Amino acid sequence: TPAAGASIVTGMTVQSADDAPERDPWSILLEGSNDDTIVDFDSGEWVEIFYVDEIPPFENRFQTQTFSFENEIAYQHYRWTVLQRDWEKHQGPGRARSGFDHIFP
Repeated sequence: TPAAGASIVTGMTVQSADDAPERDPWSILLEGSNDDTIVDFDSGEWVEIFYVDEIPPFENRFQTQTFSFENEIAYQHYRWTVLQRDWEKHQGPGRARSGFDHIFP
C-alpha cells in the first residue's frame, strides 16, 4: 500500500535472486485494488495492471530489470506475484507470493 495513498503506477523493477538463477522470476503479474481494507494476500478484489512472461534472463545476481507500462488508474493497494520462476518454466507453473521490489509513479 503506497504511503501517499492512492497512486498511479506506470513501472516497476524486479531483481534477480541473490543465490541461484533457477529462483529468478520468469513471469510476473502486477495487480491493483481500491478496496478499503486488504487483510492478507488472498483478500480483496484485484485488477490486472501488468503481466510479463518470458522475462529476459538475468546475467548476474542482484541484477535489476525495469518494466514500464501504461496505467491511468490510481489504486490504494498493489501486489505483485511471481507466477513462474526460471526453473519452473521447464517443470510446469507454480505460484510464489512476493512483495514489491520497487514500483514507481
